[in-house]
Amino acid sequence: MLQIREEQMALFESSAEDGFMQRLLHHLHTNHPEQVDGLSQQALRARAQYGVEVARGYGVHGEAALTAFVALMFVVSPDFHTQPAINRVLEEMRFTPEQNFDDLFARTDDKDWEQAAKLGGTFPGA
Repeated sequence: MLQIREEQMALFESSAEDGFMQRLLHHLHTNHPEQVDGLSQQALRARAQYGVEVARGYGVHGEAALTAFVALMFVVSPDFHTQPAINRVLEEMRFTPEQNFDDLFARTDDKDWEQAAKLGGTFPGA
């Protein structure tokens, strides 16, 4: 029987996470160039990693959902998730790999997102 040691699993997970981060950064460069223009690769990676950590704190998982959450941080505000109505929905959602953010948008309105955009906020270390 094949047995994978902890060190091997850690290496696999690290490699998978690095691959995901590269795809996430590519997504941000390709789809949101105005939000990332002028950032060093190191600063962009640090902000994206912070966004992934915040998203995971809400139970967000799956590459598409994590990418969407981080993109919202860049497009709307790094603190968008703290807007009361948005935060309440995020806290109540039970993220599954198939779930996207349709539920979040269906349960919030334009006013909530306008307020979120006004929150401003900065990424740590920015």
